[in-house]
Amino acid sequence: MAKTTSNSQSANKKAATKKTANTAKRAKRKNNEAVTDATTQHIMKFFGKGKKIKKASAIKQKKSFHSGYKEIDNVISAVHPGIPLGILAELYGPEGGGKSVMCARFVASAQKQGLTCVWFDAEHQFNPHWMQLQGVDLDNLYIEDENLSAEETLDAINAYVMSGKINLAIVDSVASLIPKSELEGSIGDKGVAEMGRVMSKAMRKINAVAAVKGCTVIFVNQLREKIGVLFGNPETTPGGRALKFYSSLRLRIYPAGGKAASAIEKEGEKIGIYTKVHVTKNRFGMPDGHCDIPIYFIDYSPTGAEEAMRIAKDLKVVKKYKGRMKYDKIDAETLFELLEAIVESNRLEEFCEKLEEAAKIAELELEELVTDFFKEVKEGVFELGEVNAAALNAKTSKEKMGDDMTLEEELDQDLQDDIVEEPDSGQLPLPKGRGLLREEQE
Repeated sequence: MAKTTSNSQSANKKAATKKTANTAKRAKRKNNEAVTDATTQHIMKFFGKGKKIKKASAIKQKKSFHSGYKEIDNVISAVHPGIPLGILAELYGPEGGGKSVMCARFVASAQKQGLTCVWFDAEHQFNPHWMQLQGVDLDNLYIEDENLSAEETLDAINAYVMSGKINLAIVDSVASLIPKSELEGSIGDKGVAEMGRVMSKAMRKINAVAAVKGCTVIFVNQLREKIGVLFGNPETTPGGRALKFYSSLRLRIYPAGGKAASAIEKEGEKIGIYTKVHVTKNRFGMPDGHCDIPIYFIDYSPTGAEEAMRIAKDLKVVKKYKGRMKYDKIDAETLFELLEAIVESNRLEEFCEKLEEAAKIAELELEELVTDFFKEVKEGVFELGEVNAAALNAKTSKEKMGDDMTLEEELDQDLQDDIVEEPDSGQLPLPKGRGLLREEQE
């Protein structure tokens, strides 16, 4: 009887608490509505009856378009990958880093997604053949390459954006824009911060119009050096500081590891470079992100295995071990064979999705996730014996033979690894074992 009474009292108390909370919510809602009505009436006195107060919940997330590089899309934002529409962005870096080529790839990708693009060629270096190699549709690309002053070019950008028909505008480059006073004067005339004042006025106008019309304007910029800087980074960009503040996205583009180390070679011939992208400012995700992307000088499409290897290196699934690229102590050549097997089994897309998924989780889970996928591929594609399994994965073979293996047993195992069994019909050829245990012992 006592229990029944206590239970009923507890239920009554919960019901009373809930009723009180609901009453407080209704009172708060009525108070907010009263405040909104009073504020609206006050504002209408100044702006007229058509003016309304917009709540933050009514603002929609900016749409994005894919840049053509999955790595850049993911570095900008893991939640909404891609370059947002309706913003100002800046690409800057040293010469020969691939800024203009990257913008061409942005245009090509945007065109494939049905967007309209315009290119402002202030450097007068537009190369139609090179653009076509990057996949640009020249028939659907507007271009402005007249010898205009900086003020006229920026007015033209503002006009294109205000039309509402343009989704992406590329300005190549800010350093090549010439202020009107400089264009009409002689080379020896001196001016103080002329381009900085022009850019400061233009950014205020273009930024607001671009946000309303949903057009992204990407400014390509060069590097200069400050005079007399002994400590810290002396690098700066032309055009003042306004572009830095109004840009929602700033990407620094430069050759990865220096120009010599960044070369991509095919059969001894240089066909491209690896370029490093550093996100120095980002209003849509984590700043200070990095990624490496390839830029090709010829009409070359990498194989699926090369793409998978590059993504794996970028996500640090494949790491340097004893000066060579390896995953879990698997030799790079053997790993490449495994990736080719993934391509031939039509599982490359699934593997890349696994890598992208792994990039969002902890490193330990990443190792387990990719290791499990490799095991599935080895079991599904290759019909491996014990010796070949050991050649592909030294760690797995160690677990089978035990961790207490002596040096003599390791050397014997190395000799077995060098033996390659003839594959059955329909089975993919296997690479030779590379003496992984001996290399590790050394």
